[in-house]
Amino acid sequence: MRNSFWIIGNNMVETAATEKRIVAFVIDRAIEAVLYLPVWIQLGISYLTQGEYSVGWRLVLACALMHLLYDWMFLYFLGGTVGKLLFGLRVVPRFEPHNTLTLWQSLLRPLTDRLSIFVGQALRALAFLRFDRTHVSDWVAETWVVQRLPRRRRPVRRFVLALLIILISLSSSFLQFYRLVHSARMEDGRIRFDASSASDEDSARL
Repeated sequence: MRNSFWIIGNNMVETAATEKRIVAFVIDRAIEAVLYLPVWIQLGISYLTQGEYSVGWRLVLACALMHLLYDWMFLYFLGGTVGKLLFGLRVVPRFEPHNTLTLWQSLLRPLTDRLSIFVGQALRALAFLRFDRTHVSDWVAETWVVQRLPRRRRPVRRFVLALLIILISLSSSFLQFYRLVHSARMEDGRIRFDASSASDEDSARL
């Protein structure tokens, strides 16, 4: 989709402004942190009482499912997460923006977003290469983030910015995932992290 707008009757929807999407993303990440608050609390308590970070895998799974349910239901019933709704943004079907999202599209988009666990924001950065600012999750679920208010300027492709974000995200995400896997172990129904192993590994490198 090269055009950044779509005419619907007497109305026009446009590609959501990048700055609005960034702020909306930050707000949604803050909500995500709240949804995972039980995990952070249990990790902190275990470190203070046992000297190591540990958390029940069932709790992690429950928080992950709650987060997915939040994204899924808000997209299906309201057309956007809290961050997007606050800025007047909506997620609509990519090729039929006058319709609402189907139940499957509302689920498929946040499921694809979970790939960020492995690659950070690299997939989202692909949006800077397109006029309609869609990325992998949009391509898979066939969605598009729009606004009804006119944009102040036409979207442009930002190749250098996209490449920079992709390189930084991939390198940092792979490194964090590697350290997480090598410091974690499953024991007695809990995921335990050896806090000393990460610091020892860093000291050895120095």
